[in-house]
Amino acid sequence: MGIRDRWMTPRVLSLLVILTMLPQVAFAQTPQASPAAGDFPRSVTHATGETTIPAPPQRVAITNENEALDSLLAVGLEPVLFAVGGGYGEGLAPWAVAAGADDLPSFEAADIFTPEPERFAAASPDLILGTWLEPDSYEQLSGIAPTINLKSSEAT
Repeated sequence: MGIRDRWMTPRVLSLLVILTMLPQVAFAQTPQASPAAGDFPRSVTHATGETTIPAPPQRVAITNENEALDSLLAVGLEPVLFAVGGGYGEGLAPWAVAAGADDLPSFEAADIFTPEPERFAAASPDLILGTWLEPDSYEQLSGIAPTINLKSSEAT
């Protein structure tokens, strides 16, 4: 495995997508700073297509406790809601617990591939980050808030 192959793993690519948006998310959550009005709307190309984010996200929800939760917590951001679906076995990963994820709003998902849209709608997110979303689930979540599907197969 060459150096490029090691850096182009799905997890790294997912993190890169999130990191392209984090300055706006971080600025939106910091009272002293705000992104320039010219930074938005912003279009993001992802596993399912392209999504336009009209304004800096302030309420991010994520569809499972895997890639998106790891990435948000790694940079100190907390989702307004996330689904737990057994991606790492029983419960949350130890590093997510250490970062405080067990105190964040979450719910047990029956199936992380088809998240429950009514739960996400109730959280009033302005951005949803999903992974492994089925096309119908992506469409339903996109009707609630701009949705980015970070991963839809082993190839993305």
